[in-house]
Amino acid sequence: MEFDAVLLNNVIGAVRTVRLPPVRLESDVVDAIKKSLDLVEIPYEQEVVVAPRSRVDLLVEGGIAIEVKKGKPNTRTVARQVERYASGDMVTAVVLVSERGLIHHIVEAHGKPIEYVALSKNWGLST
Repeated sequence: MEFDAVLLNNVIGAVRTVRLPPVRLESDVVDAIKKSLDLVEIPYEQEVVVAPRSRVDLLVEGGIAIEVKKGKPNTRTVARQVERYASGDMVTAVVLVSERGLIHHIVEAHGKPIEYVALSKNWGLST
């Protein structure tokens, strides 16, 4: 599968439209992202196994994996998880959506781009 930069930008744009109170469950965030993707007619599947021990929250048509993290995730654990996702043949890019920005993050894994969206910025909060 080939990487599509335009699609990746469209996916990130859709995710950035999500506005939720910061006290929601992770599944609420995933549901809001699904609604945003539906509004711009970007097809996706939910809970897709993309590599051994690696199930992403959403896999957008074109191989863009979306993973949502609630609260303050352990950055090393998340980095290992993102590496596993990117190792999957069906994945062309990974979008990590977190409630807050992550201090340490990678920008590429297995030659695939890794993008981050901090929802707190959507809420007008700085992190």
